[in-house]
Amino acid sequence: MNKELPYLLKKFARESLMDNQIYTLALEVAEEHQKLIEDFKHFMQINTETTNTATEPACRKSKSNPSPNHQIAHPDFLTSNQVIAYLGISKRTLQNYRNRKQIPFTKFNGKIYYPATAVKALVNPKHDKNHA
Repeated sequence: MNKELPYLLKKFARESLMDNQIYTLALEVAEEHQKLIEDFKHFMQINTETTNTATEPACRKSKSNPSPNHQIAHPDFLTSNQVIAYLGISKRTLQNYRNRKQIPFTKFNGKIYYPATAVKALVNPKHDKNHA
């Protein structure tokens, strides 16, 4: 038993260190995700205000007006269809990722958006950890 104790202590220390690193990384990702959500909401608010003021019609029945659902894509966020195409997965797999909290997402105006950095981290997690 005494011979196993140093080994077990070292193993526990390594696991504890890894858990702490994972926790720290998770906190950093959560903070970055929150910043991206705030940036996205701000972007969408500006986009909506610009669209509403720039397209005030002289004649309300003009067919050249964009629909109120038309939105400009935000470069830091991807739609579900973009994520599916990028990762080469099905809609159901993407839903499973959301359900298991394997990928962060946000809902805005009834649509789901994913931070581009999180999607890229799914493809190459070692690359993002080295450059973070």
